[in-house]
Amino acid sequence: MSSPETILQDAHRIVGSGETSAGSIRVLKLAGDMSVRRYFRVWAGDQSYVLMLTDPFEPSKFDFLLVRNHLESCGVPVPGLRAVDGPRGAI
Repeated sequence: MSSPETILQDAHRIVGSGETSAGSIRVLKLAGDMSVRRYFRVWAGDQSYVLMLTDPFEPSKFDFLLVRNHLESCGVPVPGLRAVDGPRGAI
């Protein structure tokens, strides 16, 4: 099984190429909202993830992650975080 970081990189490459799959990884675009964020369902073998793509960001200063981490520290259930690639704008 590939690491979450490898899956993130492969999924980002697949989305950028306009394809829907490569090897054991499949990607499906999810409905979005009016923000710059785009969401994708990613399947890697029998595991499923959600990929969020946005503009490049600095992870330590990205509001989305700061709020998520704060809520988690307060005991609020939040989605798990598997991998972050700020320069590529990928979570």
